[in-house]
Amino acid sequence: MKKLIYLILGIAAVVAITGGLLYVTGPGPVAEAKPVDPMESIRLFIGDSEAVVVFEERMVNVAGEPYDSYRVNDDRFIVDPDTGMVTGAQFVQVPKKIQGPLSLEQAKKSARIFAQLHYSNFNSRNMVLTESQALDHGDAATEYSYTWNEQDQNINTGNLVHVSLNTDGSVRSYHARDKTAPRLEPARISKGQAIDTATRYVIETTKVSNISSTETSALLTVMPGDNNRVVWIVQVVFRYMDLRFGFEDHRGGAVYIDAMTGEVMQFDSCL
Repeated sequence: MKKLIYLILGIAAVVAITGGLLYVTGPGPVAEAKPVDPMESIRLFIGDSEAVVVFEERMVNVAGEPYDSYRVNDDRFIVDPDTGMVTGAQFVQVPKKIQGPLSLEQAKKSARIFAQLHYSNFNSRNMVLTESQALDHGDAATEYSYTWNEQDQNINTGNLVHVSLNTDGSVRSYHARDKTAPRLEPARISKGQAIDTATRYVIETTKVSNISSTETSALLTVMPGDNNRVVWIVQVVFRYMDLRFGFEDHRGGAVYIDAMTGEVMQFDSCL
């Protein structure tokens, strides 16, 4: 694989090519895009027109969507068979054992450039940075992780792009989802109402008592696997004193609440 600097220097040309190959934009009727050759898509992604691309297998994700796995040397790529677009990449690199030279904030610029280069129409869409964190892997060094979610009326549409970097700015992995976004209506249930509902539900379900603290967070998004339903995903964690054993424990999980009706759709417990 060519060095990333080769990709960055060629950013303008590559963006122009990917726009022409994958999408038709502008006023008037838009013709349905035809899938591109996935092997050519991978070669374009890495900036190496002579790369030997090997098909591995077709798989299905948890949402029931098919995807194809390819390999270039030891680097692995995931392709959407409906479009031919690269939606995932795992690069094999020797991680650095030191912190730096880039900070989390400095590396974010490199991650954004990579996302702009590879994610269709990144700059013209409402892509909101929802994750920016440093992950310490001990001897495997530190990883910088960034995620941009496409939002409509403050609702995550299910489309996203994730880029993780080594601390020197080189890319470790890339993951994207880019499907036709549904028409979304504003949520009728507020964030506060969703958190109250989720908190009561977890208490009733787990029978937790002697609560010492409560931690909550809420994300407004389309339901995973059902883009026509908007839900609040509320993370609830209770810390409590277990009187049977005399030490503090925790209960909670993710509660999926219909943003229109307030109905609890699903509960993923973390014990």
